Amino acid sequence: MSNNGDGSLKDQLLSRIPPWLETWWTETKSTLWFLPTCATVFAVLLSSLVIWLDYYWELTTAGINSPWLFGAGSDGARGVLSAIAGSLVTVIGTVFSITIVALQLASSQFTPRVLRQFTSDRINQTVLALFIGTFTYSLLVLRSVRASTDADPGFVPVIGVTVAILLALACMGLLILFIHHMAQQAQVSYILARAASEALGQIESSFRGEIAATPNLTRRDYAQGEGQDVLCASSGYLQQYDHEYLLGAARDHDLTIRLLAPMGAYLNAGQPVARVWTTSKETADFEDVSARIQRAMVTGQERTLEADAGLGVRQIADIAIKALSPGINDPTTATQALDRISEVLSRAGALKSPERILYVDDRPAVFLPRIGFDDLTGIAFTQIRHYGKSDVVVMLHLANTIERVSSLVDEKHYEVLIRHLQLVRAAGQQGLELGPERDALGHEVDEAIRRIGEYREGNRTPIVPDIVQEL
Repeated sequence: MSNNGDGSLKDQLLSRIPPWLETWWTETKSTLWFLPTCATVFAVLLSSLVIWLDYYWELTTAGINSPWLFGAGSDGARGVLSAIAGSLVTVIGTVFSITIVALQLASSQFTPRVLRQFTSDRINQTVLALFIGTFTYSLLVLRSVRASTDADPGFVPVIGVTVAILLALACMGLLILFIHHMAQQAQVSYILARAASEALGQIESSFRGEIAATPNLTRRDYAQGEGQDVLCASSGYLQQYDHEYLLGAARDHDLTIRLLAPMGAYLNAGQPVARVWTTSKETADFEDVSARIQRAMVTGQERTLEADAGLGVRQIADIAIKALSPGINDPTTATQALDRISEVLSRAGALKSPERILYVDDRPAVFLPRIGFDDLTGIAFTQIRHYGKSDVVVMLHLANTIERVSSLVDEKHYEVLIRHLQLVRAAGQQGLELGPERDALGHEVDEAIRRIGEYREGNRTPIVPDIVQEL
């Protein structure tokens, strides 16, 4: 939904889509089966069309002189179509095998949260769709080929076979692209770049460039009584909620609604997810209110990036944590992940926090639990600091990353970043075994805190020392 009232027609139309339908569509189009299924249906329709065209124009091998069209007889048509269909079955199996290996590698080497990158990748989906569609098309055209007899002149779908050959050539081109793309997708820099892009997209959609003026509120109690809890109807992760639906419930029943569960939280059936108060002396129909609020919340089996800004940072941090595990032991990947985290946090810190209060007729009607910059820094740095405390390179890079973020965000975020720097120093004192390494980290943290103090005076040029030379 657009953040302002002057959104485009596309934004206005998208805002009318129910959240459950939007979530379902997002999950469906990111699967490996949706596009191949569409390609199979299209192949059925295309084969029917080209066979009808062949019948309509009465094109036979005897009447074909163009070098651009298939010119062999029924045996040649069967041979070509059989070869295309048979070879594509083998290639499809190979493509699926490569995809499964890539998924296993990403899950074990990086984090299971990046598997969606592979399943939702349009090139992977398109390759599978074209291969399966071409196989289906070739089989359906093959069944229409008839050899000539005394009683039947026979039928060779010239256009159909020609289209099958063109599709086979396209499949070979996409196979080369697929192999290159999968080799690229397995690189950690590519995975981190895409994870950062997804996180930045969520930051842009949830955080704000400017804060709208607060309505002039009259002096009155908007909430009467102790309030009543609305219970969750089903278990699962909170994926999305419908602002317009919540505002409609607050407007129709004259309510104040406070949501208790943040986006991405796991909800158990029967757990309180919202509290409502009446804003008048009249008693609202609580059953109708509960049903409307429950319908406004979408739960599912996993967290999604569409409305969960914390998940975008979480998947980058998880890559760093996985790299720091004894089984992987790849601190360089952890430092690369920190660089991408700095990109996301810098953008979040330069914007205003997400909207927390929605108004109805100039009164606060819906209170939202929204993630802010402080929460994102906790997700980004806490576990990396814990698992990387014994590696001086990672800890120094973490301190430099926090300082770099400080130079790019609003001044009000300095305190939380300084607190993380102090925690970095404390973790290093506990985890680093060598005294000179502890001293180097403590000196770097002290200098970073000093330079952040200078940022308040307008000097926002962070100093990033050469770690190797400094050690």
